Amino acid sequence: MVIDERRAPDVAPGIPPDAPLDALPGPGRPRARIDPTRPAFLLGIAVVVWCVVQFVHVWQRHDRFGTFDNDLGFHTQYVWQLARGRDFSTILGLPAFGHNATIGYLLLLPVSWLGFGPHGLNLVQTVVVGLGAVPVFLLARDRLRDEWLALVLGGLWLLHPVTQGNVWETFHPEAMAMPALLAAYLCATRRSWRWFALWVLLAIVWKADVALFVMVLGLLVAKRGDRRVGLTTAGGALAWFAIVTMLVIPHQAGGGGTVFGPLYSDLGDTPAAVARTAVTDPSAVVGRIAGNEPIGYARDLLTPYAFVPLLSPSSLLLAAPQVLVNLLPDPAIRFTHDPFDNPHYQALPNVALAIGLVEGVARLRRGALGRARAAIGFAAAFALAATAAWGTLPFSVRTERYWPAAGDPTKADRQAAIDLVPDDATVTAQYLLVPHLAEREGIYSFPNPWRRVFYGVEGTPLPDPGVVEYVVMDTTYLGAADLEVWECVRTSGAFRPVLERGPVVVLERIPGATGDRVCQE
Repeated sequence: MVIDERRAPDVAPGIPPDAPLDALPGPGRPRARIDPTRPAFLLGIAVVVWCVVQFVHVWQRHDRFGTFDNDLGFHTQYVWQLARGRDFSTILGLPAFGHNATIGYLLLLPVSWLGFGPHGLNLVQTVVVGLGAVPVFLLARDRLRDEWLALVLGGLWLLHPVTQGNVWETFHPEAMAMPALLAAYLCATRRSWRWFALWVLLAIVWKADVALFVMVLGLLVAKRGDRRVGLTTAGGALAWFAIVTMLVIPHQAGGGGTVFGPLYSDLGDTPAAVARTAVTDPSAVVGRIAGNEPIGYARDLLTPYAFVPLLSPSSLLLAAPQVLVNLLPDPAIRFTHDPFDNPHYQALPNVALAIGLVEGVARLRRGALGRARAAIGFAAAFALAATAAWGTLPFSVRTERYWPAAGDPTKADRQAAIDLVPDDATVTAQYLLVPHLAEREGIYSFPNPWRRVFYGVEGTPLPDPGVVEYVVMDTTYLGAADLEVWECVRTSGAFRPVLERGPVVVLERIPGATGDRVCQE
């Protein structure tokens, strides 16, 4: 037997001679030292640098008024409201669990209690997404028995444009679930079932769709030999999805509807209705998927990994439910299958791709190490090229598209407008200003509450406009319909201007004046 010099062969009775140092008793035990040449340490450095760069940019995006009401605005308000014992978002016109039933909001309440606001949500998400490289690295190390190859695969997680885009797009619950799903898969391969259960629970609290990923993961676990654990996981996940989407969300939203119903037009306005259509008229579902360019969609997602995940079809099955959800909306609605400008819809497929990348390389490794290394080299080259072409890192050719430039002459005016509004005032604001005003009980995204736009579900009444105390507007972005409402409100006699700087205007309600009610549709 070869004795590792770092181990002590006979320090104490009952301790195996090849026991690791951590198992040895006594105060004289050598301390573990950080080795800066170890792949794990280098991956940690890469994750830290990536998170710093990404967060600086997402900070700038918000600071320069490049974030929106949907979604950073309403996520911020939900967390702020829940932190104060309330749960209703006036931005969406829905209670917290009538939108996506994001129980994970409760884990973020300290962010609001500490006063970190939207920047805090973005920081937490940036770190969480970056940490997804860790389970990818550990899975690759287990599969390949080579830390250096595992280091490259962990780094490729950080280079995929969808991974980067989930930070750029600001806070979304799906992004928060990604590392937990990767960790759950890792624990399943190690048959560490208690940790598996914990990671699964930490994943499904973020969005109902995550349960479908977990359901397929459970079926894979069952197929690979652990039938009891796998079938229990799959059945529990499917039950969770059904309860949340068919009972909790419609009940909380009121009227039995959901905000996602209009996405699927004639296929149905609930998951159950879409499922019935798939049974009664499968050609309609197949035609809808075909009309949304599935081949181009798959190509865009697979290219950054050089198509290596195709070598592990079972891993790609994990993405199947979300891919179907993304390809079923009306063809006029393209954002659900847009990997680069709406990447949060691709968060779960991206997890499956990362798993497929590792498992695909592992399959090659069983045949010949050279093939595995070649595949990793191709994937690294493709990932770098994809990052340069589509990513959000500083060297991307689309950096100017993703990150608002400095020097906007209206930035100071917008900030002055926001500073004028009291913290406890009810306000309606232009959509780029909403995230900066979202930490309050009453805030609407103009033209709400005069004209309904993404407010509540069908049948949800608009609130009385008389509750609005301030209107904060940048008229630069008003379309024709919104401009008509704006002119009606501005000239209604219900408000007086307290700030006018070019397109940036703040109106304050005159006490007792309600002339703007005639502007409501």
